[in-house]
Amino acid sequence: MNLCVFDIPHLNDGVTQHLSLQDLARCVLVCKAWHSWFTPTLWCTVRFWQASPEGISALTRFHSHVRTLDIHFADLVLPPGVLTPFPNIRSVRYRSSQGTNDHQLLQLIRATPSLQSIAVCIERGSGDISARLANTLRSLPWLRKLDLTWNGTTPDDVQRIIENCSQYDSLRLDLYMSSYTKEEAREKCQIAKTAMDQMENTRIRELTLERPEKDVEFAVLIPLLERCPLLERLKLEDLGRPETVRKIAAVLRNKKCPRLKHLDIGISSGLDGDEEPIAELLRSIECSSDRGEHGGIQGGQNGGDAGGNHGGGLETLSVNYGVYFEEKCLLALTAYHGETLVALDLSFRTVELHHFVGAVSCLPKLQSLRICVSLGLRILDVPTIEQAFQTPWTCLSLTALEIMLDVDGYHAVGIDSPKWKESLQNRFLEYMYSQFGRLRELREWKLRGRFDSLPLQQGYLIRLAGLKQLKSMSLRFDECYEVGAIEAEWMTDNWPGLIHVVTRRNIPRRGGNDTDPFELNVFTSALRAKRPWIQIEEIR
Repeated sequence: MNLCVFDIPHLNDGVTQHLSLQDLARCVLVCKAWHSWFTPTLWCTVRFWQASPEGISALTRFHSHVRTLDIHFADLVLPPGVLTPFPNIRSVRYRSSQGTNDHQLLQLIRATPSLQSIAVCIERGSGDISARLANTLRSLPWLRKLDLTWNGTTPDDVQRIIENCSQYDSLRLDLYMSSYTKEEAREKCQIAKTAMDQMENTRIRELTLERPEKDVEFAVLIPLLERCPLLERLKLEDLGRPETVRKIAAVLRNKKCPRLKHLDIGISSGLDGDEEPIAELLRSIECSSDRGEHGGIQGGQNGGDAGGNHGGGLETLSVNYGVYFEEKCLLALTAYHGETLVALDLSFRTVELHHFVGAVSCLPKLQSLRICVSLGLRILDVPTIEQAFQTPWTCLSLTALEIMLDVDGYHAVGIDSPKWKESLQNRFLEYMYSQFGRLRELREWKLRGRFDSLPLQQGYLIRLAGLKQLKSMSLRFDECYEVGAIEAEWMTDNWPGLIHVVTRRNIPRRGGNDTDPFELNVFTSALRAKRPWIQIEEIR
């Protein structure tokens, strides 16, 4: 018997996972053997954006290979033959912008008891749909993840769905309430609140709450948090009222979610620039009577020892666009989570240098950081900046760093001016690069800024000779780039592990000719000449 490598399942999977859909489609046309080897991977994930007779026929023919089905089309109506059970399907994502196919969606889901993950959008919140959805969820014994967007629902309907999801690992709710009178709203909220109070604890480990309306917040979502003792990851999106954040903080302070380690805070436009509710939320997750917040940001001398670590605290924190996250929040972060935090994403916020230094000097276990740092000349005095320049970072275990350097005021000084060496802008870059050079474990580095600060003649790049573990580097500058063959040679000589570089497309060299391809690609061409196997990626 002749045995081919593709006859061995795990070897087949190891090869096909690196092929694009176009590659797989070509492979299945080679011969019968290749058709049998590559068809399962080709049809493993199916995405429907429009319905065609050919596509429907192919889906029916190869339905036994489908593991993930993604349908996103307003008027897609699947024929009855497609609704027969998919024997091996694990995940369904179904979105219909018109709401005409909600009953068909439930029929498809109910016919697939092997489902483990569902992402659905219900457009019409009729009582019939609500009851059928609850019954459908009860019929899926293996379901562990539900992503539900529901337009036109009611608090009591939401409560019934949550009760049916209480044993899931992951739940995401994006809810829009139906229009009803105040009396009706009060009655429905009371029904939902009474039912929630009688619910037992859930097994939910990941919970996402997006755009919660006031009625459903207090009747359903706050009681839900109180019943999530296994919760490890919480995402709060579009928090519109300070009282909501404070109620969530109260739940966490009372140790209702003692395992919470990952927090993602989304848009909070309704907080009107007040960061105290978010700071209170951070303090509530790991609260102890002997904790303090003295000097955790200014200079970072005491923040790392502010009360010590008592076995709790966040491991990851992501703060998205629209969240007011300034000094109070950073103080709370370093004081209560300084000994536990390993990943911090503040890429949607610009943080002044002295606040940034206070954070990175108090987070010794940090391994991943995304942030935008500004010199902050317009609002700070020189002594404050000078103090920041003297503070070393403690997060020397960083392996992934994405940072944007906002050197405000550099145009007024001019990088080619004799005054540059004595300027605060130059000292800012010297300080930042001196700390970059201490990150000996760094493997992935994404650097952004208005101008290129890497040319050897400026003296910053030479501070990075110790980054021997660096494998991937992304350079994204807004105005120009000045690195060339000399810098490419230096990088290949000093960074032996570098195998991936990302640059911006069509950004000219300073004083170069925009139409000269050598001028535009001199840096990447030199890299390829020195290291032919390096992967160069150009993005807009």
